[in-house]
Amino acid sequence: MSPRHAHRPEPRGHWLLLIVVVSAVAAALVFEGWANHEVASRPTRSPCATPIPKAADTGKPVVRIDGGRVQTAGMPARTVALTFDGGPDPVWTPRLLDLLRAHHAHATFFLSGVQAARHPELVRRIRAEGHEIGSLTYTGSDLGSASAVRTRLELSLTQTALAGSAGTTTKLLRLPLTTQADTMCGGEWTAARRAAERGYLLVAADRPTRKPERGVIQQYSQTDGAYSEVKKLFGNRKIEKYTTVSEGLGQAPADDPASTVGQVQGMALLQVQSIGHGFVQAMAWTLGVTGTLALLRLVLLIFFARAHVRRLHRFRPGSPWLREVNEPVTVLIPAYNEEAGIESTVRSLLASTHRWLQIIVIDDGSTDRTADLATWIDDPRVSVIRQRNAGKAAALNTGLVHAHHDIVVMVDADTVFEPDAIHRLVQPLAHPAIGAVSG
Repeated sequence: MSPRHAHRPEPRGHWLLLIVVVSAVAAALVFEGWANHEVASRPTRSPCATPIPKAADTGKPVVRIDGGRVQTAGMPARTVALTFDGGPDPVWTPRLLDLLRAHHAHATFFLSGVQAARHPELVRRIRAEGHEIGSLTYTGSDLGSASAVRTRLELSLTQTALAGSAGTTTKLLRLPLTTQADTMCGGEWTAARRAAERGYLLVAADRPTRKPERGVIQQYSQTDGAYSEVKKLFGNRKIEKYTTVSEGLGQAPADDPASTVGQVQGMALLQVQSIGHGFVQAMAWTLGVTGTLALLRLVLLIFFARAHVRRLHRFRPGSPWLREVNEPVTVLIPAYNEEAGIESTVRSLLASTHRWLQIIVIDDGSTDRTADLATWIDDPRVSVIRQRNAGKAAALNTGLVHAHHDIVVMVDADTVFEPDAIHRLVQPLAHPAIGAVSG
């Protein structure tokens, strides 16, 4: 091994840890964005290109696909299967559960995987109170326009979320954005077949025009409207039973205990989503606080700027509070090798609106024509003093010796001045507390 290789430094542990942590957080944020449709499209549905197969178009809301065989089923007479889509919602799910318990009724909750991971305690309560759980996919996107990979991901992540939140899995599926069975057409039917291959029973709903006493599957969203409609439905004396989809079909519950591995994976998923959601909330609060502070800073800047302008207004020419300064002014111009600009500087000062000026050019040992150009300016207000090179400070001191007036303005030799620059510059000296001005 060569000495160069023998002494190569190993990566420090804290850098590796930082890379791992940053990567994990980034992945959690991307996952949170995808789950909330911030890095993917929101749920939409494309129009059907082809109708639902004739074998499934019987009007019955439960569809089982076994290879090429299609069976449909519905609720028996005087039986209503209550189904609720979305959620669990922290506001309306508890109220609906209380309402169901008060009427000794059970229902099937088709849950979103995102919401199940976000509110696992409500998933556990739904199951503990004897209700049935179905899948509404993870993000609630239209599976009819999704790829086979996306479909598998939506279904498997929902199962993982249910396993982590309540230790359960389900074989009931309601395709998002689906109402009656005949709406599972075109791409939706393709998605239904993919789901059936994974063992799912497809559950839609009966038409709203079908009378509940004939036996129906009622579909609701978890909102205040659903609460009111279900409460009103409980007053229908023609209905004998309010139950779950599986019980209404005379089948065993579709909920199965999740495996130990599935529960561990589910808890990991809940942690990932919790981290992503926490970071998103933290960033939202940070941006909110930062924006508020920035706005407050802007308001304060405007306030103090206006106060500053009002104060400076007292120093303006013609101010009613202070006199206007019109005393003679001596302008000192220290110059060293400034032949390129000295003439423009002096002539701009000669054009000043301030009436009384003495302009002194102090040539600090220039090796070019700086002094000559200044001397050739034919104006009695301009004088040129030559000295050996001693620096700018020494040049200014030399100029002060020759100054005739009490007000002295010191300028650079490469600056062109506006006509009112000198007059404005000396106005603050009208205030007795001001002895010098920096422009």
